[in-house]
Amino acid sequence: MVSGGSETDRPDPNPKRGEVTVACPSDDTLVEILSRLPPKPRFRFKCVSKPWRDLIADRLRCRKFPQTLEGFFFGGTDDEKYGNFVDLLGRPSPLVDASFSFLTKQPEIEKINLLGSCNGLVLFGHGRASDIYDSLGYIVCNPATEQWVAMTRSGWTPFDDSEVICTYLIFDPTVSSHFELVQFTQDDEGVILIDDEGVMLNDDGDDDDKGAMEVRTYSSESRVWSGGKTIKLGAHRRILSYLGSPLVNGMLHFNVGHEYGKEDRIVAVDREVKKCRNIHWPEKHGEIILVGQSQGLLHCISRHTKTIETADLSVWVLVDYDTEEWVLKHSVSFAHLSGKSGRAHAFSFCFVSIHPHRNMVFFVPSESQKLMSYDMDSKEMCVLCTVGCDYPYVTQYVPYFSESPALGRKH
Repeated sequence: MVSGGSETDRPDPNPKRGEVTVACPSDDTLVEILSRLPPKPRFRFKCVSKPWRDLIADRLRCRKFPQTLEGFFFGGTDDEKYGNFVDLLGRPSPLVDASFSFLTKQPEIEKINLLGSCNGLVLFGHGRASDIYDSLGYIVCNPATEQWVAMTRSGWTPFDDSEVICTYLIFDPTVSSHFELVQFTQDDEGVILIDDEGVMLNDDGDDDDKGAMEVRTYSSESRVWSGGKTIKLGAHRRILSYLGSPLVNGMLHFNVGHEYGKEDRIVAVDREVKKCRNIHWPEKHGEIILVGQSQGLLHCISRHTKTIETADLSVWVLVDYDTEEWVLKHSVSFAHLSGKSGRAHAFSFCFVSIHPHRNMVFFVPSESQKLMSYDMDSKEMCVLCTVGCDYPYVTQYVPYFSESPALGRKH
């Protein structure tokens, strides 16, 4: 006779018919599994249960979820061709509504112009169709969820067509569900100063004021603009917005122009412009042609021009903020990028982006007007599509599938 086990070891004499016990994975295990899924299917799993929804929406845990570069939006032309999207995965059906019809069909929305994007949200300038300077403000939207919100203008209006503004979107879902706009004012001669009432301050000719720029910020949490802040750049006079504006370590980075004989400089500001720092760029590293973010680090793409038709491209990484140590990551000749054995003019290439997770850069040769990628590991190039014309704005698109309280409206 075999002796029986303890009461807890014995099977239940009256089990419920058809009941199956399933062991649920731990939260950490579930996060690891979900992190291996593409963003869209992962988002759909929020419907499984409330705990799953909360887990996927958790800002701290979603750091482990990879955000994949899906494509690029091209826009900003006078003919309003803001609805151009390049799908890097070549899907037969579009990932998003590239025409942004969920915005343009709204009766209160007139003319929109693509300005940029950040972590899945897209920024548009909003103005009256009849007047480019009659600004109504801005629109921030999420193409994946078709949520959007409109903001009034900051209070600044241009005095003439030489005065421009640079407005950037800052959004980091791992930190906050809210976003900020940072707006800088400048003119063709450099940066202009505007007081809280929108009145231009007189220039007293003091060299110490060179490069001082007025900054306005908008918070989706407070829903108001704040102004009156200034930062000084010395002899560095103008934001070169077309050279990129990546968000790295919670700070917005951009390249600024300089007076003759001065080295380039990269400026970093936090989301509320409470912190500002200048990052030195050594002249020996070449001329900056793009500032970007990849694998969590600040990258700079530069060119060394030997002759007008002979040049090399270099990719540098800022490995230490304190010592401002730049390390060379990769170097390649423009002749190789052109795919020709002969000469290649360095100024005939427009670099639009660096991949956020791979050692890859994207560029458009002016001769072919084709968007191309260059893999720094394999040294291979790939033609992605024909762009067709010069677009003032090219911005990355990394989908963000969670609905945000900061974007109240939905089509």
